Amino acid sequence: MPPRRRTTNQLAQATGPFHIPNAVRHSPTFAIQVTINGEQKTLGEASKLAYDSVRQEPKPLISTPPVQSSSRQVLTTCVPYFRIMDGGIYTHKSSKEIGSSKFLGLLMAKNTFDRDYFDGNTIITRGPGRGPGHDIAVTEAIQSQRPVAVLIQGGFERAPFSFKENTYNVLDWFIVTHRWDEMRLCDDKLKPTAVMRMERVDRSHPPWWPEKAKEVAEIIPSGGFPPAVKQTCGACKQPSWQIFVVDWMCLNGNCKSFWQLQNRLEPQNDDLALYDPRFLKQETQLTNQHVVGDLIPPLFTPRAGVNPAIEYWTELAMRGVVCAGDGGCHQVVPRLRIAEGAIQCPSDHGSTPRSWDFPSSILSINDCIPNHSPRTGEGPSLVDCIQKAGQDLIAATETWDGAYKLTKYTFLDPVLADAFIMVGTPDKTPLEGPGGVNQNFKELQAADYGPVDPQRPNGEHFEVQRNSKIRAYGMDNGIAYSQYFQLNIGAAYKYLASSSGPSFEQAPEIIHDLRDRMTYYLNKAAPNATEQFNQMLIAAYQEDSGMTYHDDSEATGGSAVGNNIMSLSLGCSGKMYFRLKYEKYFGHTKGGKWIDEKPLIGSCNWRKRLER
Repeated sequence: MPPRRRTTNQLAQATGPFHIPNAVRHSPTFAIQVTINGEQKTLGEASKLAYDSVRQEPKPLISTPPVQSSSRQVLTTCVPYFRIMDGGIYTHKSSKEIGSSKFLGLLMAKNTFDRDYFDGNTIITRGPGRGPGHDIAVTEAIQSQRPVAVLIQGGFERAPFSFKENTYNVLDWFIVTHRWDEMRLCDDKLKPTAVMRMERVDRSHPPWWPEKAKEVAEIIPSGGFPPAVKQTCGACKQPSWQIFVVDWMCLNGNCKSFWQLQNRLEPQNDDLALYDPRFLKQETQLTNQHVVGDLIPPLFTPRAGVNPAIEYWTELAMRGVVCAGDGGCHQVVPRLRIAEGAIQCPSDHGSTPRSWDFPSSILSINDCIPNHSPRTGEGPSLVDCIQKAGQDLIAATETWDGAYKLTKYTFLDPVLADAFIMVGTPDKTPLEGPGGVNQNFKELQAADYGPVDPQRPNGEHFEVQRNSKIRAYGMDNGIAYSQYFQLNIGAAYKYLASSSGPSFEQAPEIIHDLRDRMTYYLNKAAPNATEQFNQMLIAAYQEDSGMTYHDDSEATGGSAVGNNIMSLSLGCSGKMYFRLKYEKYFGHTKGGKWIDEKPLIGSCNWRKRLER
């Protein structure tokens, strides 16, 4: 076998126009005659025109995209077809769907590869690369011809028209037509990389972008070319399309003949600059007619006889809205706070600003629990969870006290002889009876909590994690707003929710009732306890949300909140994680801080850490 030539992922950067390599010019494909806009040209010439058209100076964008946002985080909470902070492919599987996840959206970010292509109607870009799930989703999208929403970030180098810098824009619905493998440079190494081709779905109507930009796609119009060439590899027996003018190659990344020309040499990247127009400009016939939704998410409309908050909170309505008002404003407007009742578009709409009122009503606990998933069973055993953390437990006592079954767990470790965990399992009375937890859940929603007092009088306060501003690390703007209660949909980054609540003296009656309830629980677990709770955190879990706690053991006084904390969680089933402070070993942290505090007894690996 002749030696395979090494290649890079960078096309030759010439100051003048791109010169066609000899390997391409002498290819049999190059000389095939075709008719383009009434003129006879070779496939090579047509390919060169297509290459040049997407590397011209971008045309100015005069029209407004269907949806546009200056914040990726805001955009992902607003549109249902792209809900991740990362670029690339977005897949999703709802609880009602059967089978694998569905490919719903694609974000083309600033960073591009040399062979990426976008003329407005046809896209060639990097395909699935996050495991087999994405590959399956793309394959399903090809087979079903499911429309995919394509978004583009301002500054995308291959766009034929220019977007505002640092904006995120929705283009149109596209279908995925092909998926193959190429050798591309990833992390300074050449690796087989999945690539896909997409077509704009509705070509019977012109796109929203201006005519001058649309001309780019019409320099080499789609259709009118001979059928694309498809051959079967003799080594892997898998078919591959001829993607490039230079020659046909096997595009199966697992094949031993992958990425070899007919002469069994690897192509140079300049040889791959020109796509075969028969493949690039083909028009796919739609065999499956999917209903294409509106790119602008509709406003929430309650149905007669249905609690509007149920639909509104459990579907897509707890998001921002897209302003579709006068003047072509399609700006994404984030939902700020539930208590405000209405949101307003920040763009200038003259004397009549655009605003929206949203329904608000009281939810019962049953509204938050799906009918197909009643809370009748128990999760993982507490014993299993503790033992997994490296501690052994003994169920010392089990008693029945009124409406609760109380189980007290102690530790085998003699160092933890005074520590215990008390688990109370209630019957229906404390849940569904008068003044029970279910009634508390409704009262919490209706209560007026008054203004936020950042001073925390007397070191005692309560917090309600609803409408709270969140500081989001890694977000575009640093600060965003939670969509409802504590849940932040679509954000792939960790965040902290922060809200300084009023003092107990200013609290409504329901807060005092809950404090008494928690004190009752405390007395059942520790009859000799004398101190009152001085901080209360209330959280309403939504679907699949969770919360992480830590040992808040600051000293009482000053701005500290003290170490007697209670937490009451109501709503959907939620995962709670407990950890103890002082995770560090003795020594310096990565930030250079010296840690010399002893680890808390019973915390993870505390004995080992104590020896250091």
